[in-house]
Amino acid sequence: MPKLRFSIKIHITTLFLTLIFTLGGVLAWFNYLKVSEILISTSNRLFDHLADEVTDAIENDYFSVISNIKMLAETDLPSRETYMERSQYEAAMIALLDNSPRIAAISLGYADGDYFIIRAIVSEHMKKQFNAPELAHFMVDHIESDESPRKIRRKFLSQSKELINEIIYLDTEYNPTVRPWFTLATKTDKPVTTEPYLFYFIGKLGITISYEDKKTGAVIAADLTLDELSKQLASTYLTPSSQILLIDAEKNLVAYQDIDKVLKFDTSGHLKQSTVADLYAPEIREFLSLSDMDLTSKNAAYKEHSFSLNGTNWFGAMTSIPMSDNHMSLIVLSPEHELLTEATNIRNSSTIITAVILMFALPLTWLLAIRVAKPLTELTSESERIKDLDFQQRPAARSFVSEIDELSKSMNSMRGTINQFIKLVNTVTSEQEHTKILNTVAQETRKAGQAKSVAIYLCNEKQSTLTQACINYKNSHTKDGHTISRNYAIDDQPAVISRCIEQRSLQTNNYTLADTHTPNLVDDIILSTELTSSDIVSIPLLDRKQELIGIMVMVFEREANKASISQSKISFAQALAGFCAESLEKNQLYNDQKQLLESFIKLMAGAIDAKSPYTGGHCQRVPELAKLLTQAACDDSDVFNDFTMNEEEWEALHIASWLHDCGKVTTPEYVVDKATRLETIYNRIHEIRTRVEVLKRDALIEHHQQRVELAQQGVLTEDKEAQLSQALSKTLSALDEEFAFIAECNSGDKFMDQEAIDKLHQIANRTWQRTISDRLGISWIERNLKDAEPETKLPITEKLLDDRVDHLIPRSDNNTLDENNPLGFKMTPPKLKFNRGELHNLSARTGTLTDEERFIINDHIIQTIIMLNELPFPKHLQDVPDIAGNHHERIDGKGYPRQKTGEEMSVQSKVMAIADIFEALTACDRPYKEAKPLSVALKIMKNMANEGHIDPDLFKLFIKSGTYLTYAKRFLETKQIDAINEEDFL
Repeated sequence: MPKLRFSIKIHITTLFLTLIFTLGGVLAWFNYLKVSEILISTSNRLFDHLADEVTDAIENDYFSVISNIKMLAETDLPSRETYMERSQYEAAMIALLDNSPRIAAISLGYADGDYFIIRAIVSEHMKKQFNAPELAHFMVDHIESDESPRKIRRKFLSQSKELINEIIYLDTEYNPTVRPWFTLATKTDKPVTTEPYLFYFIGKLGITISYEDKKTGAVIAADLTLDELSKQLASTYLTPSSQILLIDAEKNLVAYQDIDKVLKFDTSGHLKQSTVADLYAPEIREFLSLSDMDLTSKNAAYKEHSFSLNGTNWFGAMTSIPMSDNHMSLIVLSPEHELLTEATNIRNSSTIITAVILMFALPLTWLLAIRVAKPLTELTSESERIKDLDFQQRPAARSFVSEIDELSKSMNSMRGTINQFIKLVNTVTSEQEHTKILNTVAQETRKAGQAKSVAIYLCNEKQSTLTQACINYKNSHTKDGHTISRNYAIDDQPAVISRCIEQRSLQTNNYTLADTHTPNLVDDIILSTELTSSDIVSIPLLDRKQELIGIMVMVFEREANKASISQSKISFAQALAGFCAESLEKNQLYNDQKQLLESFIKLMAGAIDAKSPYTGGHCQRVPELAKLLTQAACDDSDVFNDFTMNEEEWEALHIASWLHDCGKVTTPEYVVDKATRLETIYNRIHEIRTRVEVLKRDALIEHHQQRVELAQQGVLTEDKEAQLSQALSKTLSALDEEFAFIAECNSGDKFMDQEAIDKLHQIANRTWQRTISDRLGISWIERNLKDAEPETKLPITEKLLDDRVDHLIPRSDNNTLDENNPLGFKMTPPKLKFNRGELHNLSARTGTLTDEERFIINDHIIQTIIMLNELPFPKHLQDVPDIAGNHHERIDGKGYPRQKTGEEMSVQSKVMAIADIFEALTACDRPYKEAKPLSVALKIMKNMANEGHIDPDLFKLFIKSGTYLTYAKRFLETKQIDAINEEDFL
């Protein structure tokens, strides 16, 4: 098995990077360990500081209270026996409360059961407990044991010590001599402290410090709250999840970082002191369960432990806090990952720094390694790049070995030639304009072949003449890229050209310009280069079917005793000529396809206009107006300063504007052209006229029948004759008037108010008699409609005007308007496709269209969008359906068919809306309205701009740019172009 070998670059890079990685890793780990030690040491010092602060706070409060109660003991207050005597010390006791906010109350208990206490009312809770007045700030209670029954005398004082109210409460059971603070004080001559307990009346946790006056046996006591301890713990921040608490030997909470959790309500709703178990903190219980956690020892030493709970490592510490006769335990717990966050960040930063150093060191090391083996490495890489078709130009690798240096030059030359050819291919492929393709090929061919001049000529269809498409040359009198349109007869060309055309092959020849000659394309090229003797190369341009498209002619300057044309130059020129022919053929096919599409678009638009003689030219005029207004937007330097369009966007607008109404191919002509309300394929007013004529004939027949009957009876007098004639004349006049009214209602100009509709229904109630079946001579479709109800036996009496069942054409094509339709249409189709009821149509309040027909008219835009979305437009024409389909939308979102707002529409879509409306208003070929003059049309459009129908900025541009007038001069009748004051519309 062959031994693995690696490049020297790999060896150098690997060794250097391994060294950096190892050093960085060791430094990062060392930093982590040291910073961890510092953080833990800092946490311990912080814990000690916290313990000292808590101890100092307790001692300060303790000694302050002791000092106060001893001061009271030195007065004669303990020896006072009555309420009046004791109340003389209220001011002094209140002063002590004011000076020591943590003292909740000061009291005296006497051996005979008397009790005297002053409380500071500092919370709404206390006011509620004692039913204290609103302004009460202090409450004084006094109990005298010699009264029977025992009673409490209570008074409330304001902050200024003025009496607010005094109350006597009877039947109290309170006896101070049985309270712990009293009994503890009587057992020693020193001040004593109770265990922390709940001060019920104030709802806080605290301790009572008491001292017995041995002379009188009275005990002076002060209630001290412990809230400040919890606040002190809360102000100490270690980590987000740290726990800091102060507990007694029974694991009851004395202070906690969350003061609201020190007390809790039990199941019966009473407030009580919380325990460790009530915190729902398993880490605290876990810490206290450790074997050496002794909460009973007053002098317990400082202890710290690390433990794991639920996958999290914790660091904990505990120390004893003395409190007079009692003691408490201060506990601090912190998650190790939070405590060591800084150390972890430093470790991570060190790792990142190491990675960054590695990242920067890698290319530097790699470059250093490359320098070591540069010549051979570069040549190997170059050969691989060429194999992978990477021909990007790079500096040649140089070496002191001549063979390697020559090889490097050869490879560089080969790469440059191929790269130049590929760039030319990419340039020509990206071009679509015929002339630019030819100029590019001619220029690159001249440069690559180092020719004096290159010209391209194209054949006509009969291959009888050559037309110069472009010529590229360079001398002291001319510029590169010269294009001339000149024709040459093929038969008059020199042999180097004629043989190339006949044999379809490359031809070369030495050519000398004669003094007198028949003008030909070779002479013209040589004259332009100011040469008299040249070498000529002519290359045929053939398409895929080997048909001649044209020829490429190259002119080289001839040098004495030296071949001016190398085979490599000829081969390169042949390759370019072949590619040029292919590009020309592709470009011609592309142009043919565009022309076919353009012809199809205009064919479709012409068919739509031809479908109705009343809208002829609409699809041709709208594109013109749309282009005029869009160009004005592109030229605008104000509102539309940032709006521009490239060639592809202009093409999209062109197609969209020509096809904006292509959906009208699905709209019945008689709906589009409906000039009267009763019109379908024909005007049904003639049926109504026939029925009226029948009624008039019936009136005449009835008149003559009555005359005959009266004559036969011998009673036909002149008076009777006159009465019958008068009645006949009245009936005929009424029928004529009623038909005239129906005919008036048939006109779209007639506004049908409720009075007119009621009159129409009254006239409709006239009846006539039909004696022939209406099932005869009709199509199967019409028969199916009539068969919706059974045929009545003849003769049948029918109304003059009626809405029959067979007038109702059901809808079957509303699937495209499902609320979840993919194109987002938001139009609700009527229940019927058509309602041809005579009364229904005549009752249309305005215009000639019913709701059903109006929907059919509006449906053309839906069909336009559907049809255009079905077409496989290329990427740059993907917006055609939207541009074409949005011209009935409104800026305020109340348009159709998708209720788009102005923000959702492009400038082109808004332009289409204005173009469509203005053309419709000014068109003189609509059956249902007269063409409006400019002033009226612009006034209507101004109102539409103000009402959110069209874009107001585009409408102003429509006026300011004069687009309306340019269009009017081309397409409107002279009488429509009246005087306009543009300021009125701005």
